[in-house]
Amino acid sequence: MRYADLHCDALSAGPPRAFLRGKKTAVSFDKLVGGGCFLQCFAIFTPDGDPRAAREMLAAYRRERAGLEAAGVTPVLTVENGGIFARDGKLLDELRRAGLKMSGFTWNGENELGFPCGAAGGLKYPGRRLAEALFAGGIYADVSHLSDGGFDDLAAIAACFRVPLVASHSLARAACPHPRNLTDGQIREIARSGGLVGVNFVREFIGEKGIFAHIRHILNVGGEEVLAIGTDFDGTENPLYAGADEMPRFFDDLAAAGIPFSVAEKLAFRNAERLFL
Repeated sequence: MRYADLHCDALSAGPPRAFLRGKKTAVSFDKLVGGGCFLQCFAIFTPDGDPRAAREMLAAYRRERAGLEAAGVTPVLTVENGGIFARDGKLLDELRRAGLKMSGFTWNGENELGFPCGAAGGLKYPGRRLAEALFAGGIYADVSHLSDGGFDDLAAIAACFRVPLVASHSLARAACPHPRNLTDGQIREIARSGGLVGVNFVREFIGEKGIFAHIRHILNVGGEEVLAIGTDFDGTENPLYAGADEMPRFFDDLAAAGIPFSVAEKLAFRNAERLFL
């Protein structure tokens, strides 16, 4: 089955010159094509919000974009850790012109925009201004890594703009009580907005119940239209599936777990098509 992936860290997995050419990375050109990927979100990510590093990743993305499209893989540019925008006011316009489709706000620590998952506090004033700029520019906001208070602040702004929220790589807190996972209320709000939850392959967030418990729970709470994939390939060590070339095995496991084919299709690509194509 073909699939769309809302989040990977291939751009930051090694030197920009080696983007999509590494043999040990979870995502490469050959693995994407071999695994059946037709849409891949590539996150510009720097842990410290370094604009210089972000521009190097942007250049790498631009070099490979045409080759991916020729091979039938639609590349989508995103950002993880929007702190880069607080440190360089010109960068948002640069990335928007390059086709930026989605941006997060924080990573694992507090930054100029707000607070990360598990922390008290919501969006700071610059974070609220960034949210308004993103929505005004037709760019989705990514709630993954954001604190619960930040989620609430962002949801209120998104409701004013009548735009969907996306959790590019998140799971269900009810299935595994990790702060990186979403509460039922957050899943419902994302679904209400017409957005997506991209389920990830991070063992730490999956927990003992397994990934299909998360998928079933998100399905029961948010409905079929909210489900998507956000692997977090190259952003985690020892993922549940080793790389993009193992995605066919994931879909075999999905069928074996009793997930109906119609739901699997929506999870795999149909819901993502609605927002990203």
